[in-house]
Amino acid sequence: MSPSRQQPKKKVPSVRPKEGPPVKPGQAEPVGFAAIDAWPHLDVPGQQHLLRQLQISHGNQFAQRFLERGRVDVVIQRAGTTPRVPTKADQEKKAKKSTIRVRKILKDMLADKDPRVANTARLISSKGSKFARFNFKAMTVRSDNAALKAKEGLGAANDAFFFYGLKQDNKHRRNKTVAGTIEGGNILIIRTKDANKVPYTKNFIISSIVHEISHLLVKSYKDFPKTETDAGSHDRYKDEFRAYWVETDRIWATWVGQKKAHAIRDHMVGTTKTLTGAYEDLKVKYWNAKDTSFKNFVDNYISPEGYNMDHNPNLDR
Repeated sequence: MSPSRQQPKKKVPSVRPKEGPPVKPGQAEPVGFAAIDAWPHLDVPGQQHLLRQLQISHGNQFAQRFLERGRVDVVIQRAGTTPRVPTKADQEKKAKKSTIRVRKILKDMLADKDPRVANTARLISSKGSKFARFNFKAMTVRSDNAALKAKEGLGAANDAFFFYGLKQDNKHRRNKTVAGTIEGGNILIIRTKDANKVPYTKNFIISSIVHEISHLLVKSYKDFPKTETDAGSHDRYKDEFRAYWVETDRIWATWVGQKKAHAIRDHMVGTTKTLTGAYEDLKVKYWNAKDTSFKNFVDNYISPEGYNMDHNPNLDR
């Protein structure tokens, strides 16, 4: 969605949650809808940034759907009730559903008109007797996440505990908003729902897959070696910059040159030194008033580097 084209203003009626069967004590309400009225209105001066944040966090398609429907799917919790604690079996079932969804998306990606998207899927899909270059695992919140956070004294911290794959037999602490990551040198870790349990759109998941495969390729080519050892290094910035550059469902996806580069920069290091959600190590170095060398590097970095930017399996060596 181009920022130069504003959505036509329209009055969005409040939407009452759908009525469902009576809720028993200790259970959550059925899934309903939260009206857009609950959000600061996008037409109010100074609040337009919310649309941009939606585009960045969930992709263009989700933001468009939000505007068209005037609401987002949420779980409506009745006051005074306690949500049901998920079991290990519950979460493993969700992991299986996520795995099935990602497999279907990868199949659709193979026929995508965008060469980079189709190439990315080819790197993850087996063909005949030829094994795939990379594999993937679903990323799911552990059933004992709350207990683990309490044990670690995390409280309301932004981190959560996940398991990778189909079985809850492993534990990984990550930021609760993370959409994907990598494991080792050939495993893509992907999530299909956000921290609020809202499903990511298909386009956003595709974009996340392309992003993470960029990291795996860079790692295998040893293009930016210090990204592994220094989270605030030039190499780390180059690695993340390239991954965001090749994404397909970000607000900047169709932009070019400095405009695109600076949008990615703002996402990674923030527009102020106090902005939350940015890459902390990179942000600290960028906003260091005593040493502006890193800031100068970032501000003048406007084009990605590295081998095989289109993820072409024929160039992968």
